[in-house]
Amino acid sequence: MKRLIKISAILSILLLISFSSYAQKRHNHGQCGQYALSLPKQDLSQSEKEVLNNIRQLEKLAHDVNFTLYTKWNIPAFLRKASAAELKTQCVKQLISKYDLQDPVNDNQIGKFSDNNLTGQYNSLVTTGSKSLNDAFIVSSQLQELLIYNLKKDSTKVDNDDIKLVLNNLEKSAEREFAMSVRRLEKFGITYTPKYLSKQDFNQIMANYPKHRPGKRLQRMQRPGQFHYQNN
Repeated sequence: MKRLIKISAILSILLLISFSSYAQKRHNHGQCGQYALSLPKQDLSQSEKEVLNNIRQLEKLAHDVNFTLYTKWNIPAFLRKASAAELKTQCVKQLISKYDLQDPVNDNQIGKFSDNNLTGQYNSLVTTGSKSLNDAFIVSSQLQELLIYNLKKDSTKVDNDDIKLVLNNLEKSAEREFAMSVRRLEKFGITYTPKYLSKQDFNQIMANYPKHRPGKRLQRMQRPGQFHYQNN
């Protein structure tokens, strides 16, 4: 009996250590996390206000476009991207609430933005992505590239620790997703040409993420040059 109790205690300790390690990993890599929100408020510049507004709306754009492409093509990859973008835009919303700012997203309806330029961009991206599945994946990749471009640019305008932390995590997440999207295209002979990033930044991102995520594969459809996403 004593031996059984001892073994149970050891297993409990190992389980606790494993869970703590997993939780710490989730905390470190989470886009927002309670740590960033728990940091003390700092004086907010006009540039920082504009940065929060910009990223909040761009993440909504990523959500709306990917969700619409999912409804068009019924490909799970687009739904996963939409879900990820929704978590990120809600994260930025938490910072906006923390600093008692007015939320620029006053209408969560798909394709509706307070900035008419974003509404036009949504319509243009959806129109292009609806032409073919190839175009849809390219558009989705361009969205990630646009986010990275803006996050890199906006991070230079930010001094507040909590905002810097969130932007940094959002950028790393966007880079990882972008590289996976580009690898997906490359696997089927489609060369992605960066639209917003410099060639140097693009090459650096691809070097940081050289392999496609395991456990998933893409299969060609019957028509040449078309493919669809399928779980193993």
